[in-house]
Amino acid sequence: MDNLLSNAFKYSYNKPNPRVVISFLKDEFQILVLDSGIGIPHNEQAYIYEPFFRAKNVGSIQGNGLGLEIVKDLVLLNNGYINFESKENQGTLFSVGFPYI
Repeated sequence: MDNLLSNAFKYSYNKPNPRVVISFLKDEFQILVLDSGIGIPHNEQAYIYEPFFRAKNVGSIQGNGLGLEIVKDLVLLNNGYINFESKENQGTLFSVGFPYI
């Protein structure tokens, strides 16, 4: 969660604050992190979980490109899922879900 939240703020500088929604659904709980930041270019979205990948539009924003790979690995190790939707210059929505134990 730390990485998803810090990314949401980092890539949304001078934009509305990111939002977090936690939902308790029938078979799982879901966490949504939505920002209004720089977004991920469509042609680069397939690489977002690759180690050391950073989208071309990040400019001078600090990072090493490992955070989302680690997040995905940890989510999958806990039988969860992670998805995202993003539009460049409009923002990104990350959805993370875990089944109830």
